[in-house]
Amino acid sequence: MEMRNSISTDMPRQLVGFSEKMMHYSYKLLLEELGARIKKLRKDRGLTLRDMVVQHGFHLTHWQTFERGKRGLALPSLLRIAEVLDVTLCELLDGLGEVPKPPSQ
Repeated sequence: MEMRNSISTDMPRQLVGFSEKMMHYSYKLLLEELGARIKKLRKDRGLTLRDMVVQHGFHLTHWQTFERGKRGLALPSLLRIAEVLDVTLCELLDGLGEVPKPPSQ
């Protein structure tokens, strides 16, 4: 009975077409769209910048730079923002920063 390493022999077949399925993102676009989404959600909930600072403990300058898309967010901050805005992390991030795939070469 011949032993075959299924990982090494099957891997290339599994990866065929992998790059066609990959999403492509623009970090700058993602930050801009996330900031706009955060601002819209905050306003839709009737929350002011002051509310975000006083009631929820965010720093004003940080919050303003988030909403303008000029500052990245760490995962704990994203989780806290989603919690305050009463949305899931998926709802907060869904579809942001996606760009068309570059043409195949």
